[in-house]
Amino acid sequence: MRAEFQWYGPAMLLSKFCPFPAIIDALHNDTTTNQRLNAFRHSPTDSGFPGLDTVAFGKAAANAAQATIDGNARKDSTMRKHFALAALALGAFTGVGFAADSPAEKALHDYYPPQTQVHLQNKSKTNNIDIEHYEVTLPNGKALASVTSRGELVTTGWPVGVSGITPGAQETLAVFKSQPQNLTLEHVHAFYVVIDAGNNKRFVAEIDPVGRLKDLKSPEELHEDAKLVPAPAAAAEAIKQVAAKRFKGETLGNVSEASRNPGYYMIQMKNQHGNGWSIMNAKDDTIQYRTAVARESLPPAVQATINNELKGDKILNVQAGGSREYRVTQTVGGEAITMLIAPNGAVDWISSAQLHRGSQQSEAETAGSRQRGAK
Repeated sequence: MRAEFQWYGPAMLLSKFCPFPAIIDALHNDTTTNQRLNAFRHSPTDSGFPGLDTVAFGKAAANAAQATIDGNARKDSTMRKHFALAALALGAFTGVGFAADSPAEKALHDYYPPQTQVHLQNKSKTNNIDIEHYEVTLPNGKALASVTSRGELVTTGWPVGVSGITPGAQETLAVFKSQPQNLTLEHVHAFYVVIDAGNNKRFVAEIDPVGRLKDLKSPEELHEDAKLVPAPAAAAEAIKQVAAKRFKGETLGNVSEASRNPGYYMIQMKNQHGNGWSIMNAKDDTIQYRTAVARESLPPAVQATINNELKGDKILNVQAGGSREYRVTQTVGGEAITMLIAPNGAVDWISSAQLHRGSQQSEAETAGSRQRGAK
């Protein structure tokens, strides 16, 4: 896991650990090196130091030391050895001082803003897949996240206030006299398989990143979802503008009103792998989305479920995407219970005992996923 310590810029770090001003000055004046180090504060090459590219840093220190040695060839050999040893020691220090992020931690640090801190709470195993459960600390509060040991996001939470949730969810919370506690926005990451059922009917299977079949939408449900009202021209244009920025590379199509989520719109999308869509508003708040992907790009557990459980010749399209729900604790009858609320206000009830991130998914959560009004 990422170690907690004070961040030192290149020159400051050298001044603290290296006694030779020549190396410090050389690195301080090396603009390219300083820019690279700052750019890597949140980077796939991060080695455990926030913002420290150890390869670049070690090379820069060594180069600075060599330049100093070459420029002062008349100094005695003992001093030259001290310079070289200092550079080598600095390179070794930055390379092995702290362990690198695990695949799960790396996935979280890539997903969340740079200042985010993650703390491993517990682990579980589902479908023979190891899942790591984290507490995520952001400037405005804490939330929870789950990710496989391979680095595939399962759920990612964000702290949020009541004013920051959708109108439908606000209406649900307004039913209670008690103030909501521990309110977080939670993204549920999943994959979706569109299946040809014959007679111009389709099913859509939802599979989570560990290969669990979470939902199967029937042709009747999909037919109901397809009853869309075209959006007004001005609203459609506004949605297309924000969608073009968020979903780069997608060909954008028709925009319709999301009847179950007032103020939001469904926009059709398409890429080389097939069709997709998103439900969003003009402020770029996306509550659901699906983008077509290549089947071979899916996590191994998802591919295994598709290959073992579904008829391959009936598969029309495979999508990656996710949906949003709000997790909140309310006091009802003197008991603290936790709800999962969909953006349109539909509720799943979960007992406090079932909230432990390492526990099995509750029956309420499974059954309720069919009733959230998701398109």
